[in-house]
Amino acid sequence: MSGLAWAGLGLVLVGAWAGTPGLLLVGSLGLLVEGSRAVWARFGLGGLEYERHLATDRAVCGDVIALDLTVRNRKALPLAWLRAVDLVSDGVTVRERDTVPTERAGQLALANAWSLAGFERVVRHYHVLANRRGVYALGPVRLTVSDVFARSAASRELPGRARYLVRPRMVSLRMADAPRAWLGPQPARRGLLEQSQLFAGIRPYQPGDPLRSVHWPSTARTGRPQVKRYDPALQHEVLIALDIATPASDLAVGSFDDDLVEGLCVAAASLARHLLADEVACGLAVAAFTGVVRRFAYLPPGSGPRQLGRLGDLLARLSSVPSAPFEELLSGLPTVLRPGATVLVLSSRDPTRRLATERRLGRLGFAVQHVAFGPRAAEAARRARSAGVAAFVARLEPDWQTGEALEVAG
Repeated sequence: MSGLAWAGLGLVLVGAWAGTPGLLLVGSLGLLVEGSRAVWARFGLGGLEYERHLATDRAVCGDVIALDLTVRNRKALPLAWLRAVDLVSDGVTVRERDTVPTERAGQLALANAWSLAGFERVVRHYHVLANRRGVYALGPVRLTVSDVFARSAASRELPGRARYLVRPRMVSLRMADAPRAWLGPQPARRGLLEQSQLFAGIRPYQPGDPLRSVHWPSTARTGRPQVKRYDPALQHEVLIALDIATPASDLAVGSFDDDLVEGLCVAAASLARHLLADEVACGLAVAAFTGVVRRFAYLPPGSGPRQLGRLGDLLARLSSVPSAPFEELLSGLPTVLRPGATVLVLSSRDPTRRLATERRLGRLGFAVQHVAFGPRAAEAARRARSAGVAAFVARLEPDWQTGEALEVAG
């Protein structure tokens, strides 16, 4: 028993021995208070359920995700006060309620409180704002019940998280000069690719390959999905090599221009959507962290119906700081990319140190196009052209949050 219970019991005994009603009353109240706390401490968390439900686990920056929080009290004992503290990732924004700091440094929480009758179920509806690209989580949650005198009786942490991805925005593409010249050789249409004389062999299936390209006899023979390979001059592939580092990254380790990084991701997603709409197989390569033990993030070129979603998921997971030098990423592309493909180098930095690597890719048979982005894009494009690399300038005005189109000019 607690100190209060022993004190109450002592007062009851003394009051009964001395015949003092006042001591009996005070002692009885102390026992009642402590007894009620013991009841809620033992049974308060029993039969208690807490659920989170997100309407979707994928969103685009600017969307609103419906969030339902449900608590169920599956017992007759009422809960005078129930508090739920849901830990949330930094950047989670709930329209109807502010997140609050916790005792852990840098950790935020979504706090709620209820009063539940026996066998009652309550649902609260919230809306999560997808304001910025990234991966977010809600949970775990700590539940605390109190007795009728509002004293904390019992507490328990429930594991489990609700996660969601926020993909970058995609905007339309506006070509100022020679609308399609910057893509290099144009791909043949779908009917031409299906002609038997263009067949060049088979290869293992990769995510993004269309179902019509599956080579069923080889698949049955090997037991693994195999797809047809065509002449690369007619089956065009484009890989977007995204330089996630910004000019600020060259000044200090771990530094970056956050708005410029988000603008680069919007530009990459918009370029990919434009390419896929033109039936061009598109992929992405970035020297950034994605939550897995890999130096580079790579999505092979594909043109399937889910390719744009895969690319958006990869962009959502990218860190804002590079995982390795961008030159190393470019140097390794010949080992994963077929000759004849186009490499779109999307960067906001001075390209001088990387131009030798871009020219080497060109000598190996790749069509290299340098797409300069950011406040110094025009100067960067001029330097690339002076080194013999085709270059273009991409602008997103006024900013990555409100811009309606990505303008690309020669």
